[in-house]
Amino acid sequence: MRWSFATIVLVPPGRPAAPPPAARRAEAFARAAAAGFEGVELSPRWYDVVALPAAGLRELAAEVAAAGLTVSGLNLNRVIPT
Repeated sequence: MRWSFATIVLVPPGRPAAPPPAARRAEAFARAAAAGFEGVELSPRWYDVVALPAAGLRELAAEVAAAGLTVSGLNLNRVIPT
């Protein structure tokens, strides 16, 4: 994999993002793939993957794969899992 899209750039400056619905996630992943990215780095500030149950993680992985991308990593800056 050469390039990954970091979802942290989708978070509005200075305020927390509302969790994106499935259609918005699909749009973001499709645009990343169309721009030539091969992977996606997920940020809990964009979509709280830390809090997702296993089924939610599988659904998100399927959404990423449907766009032709792979999950390359998690951006856990400033996140304290509890």
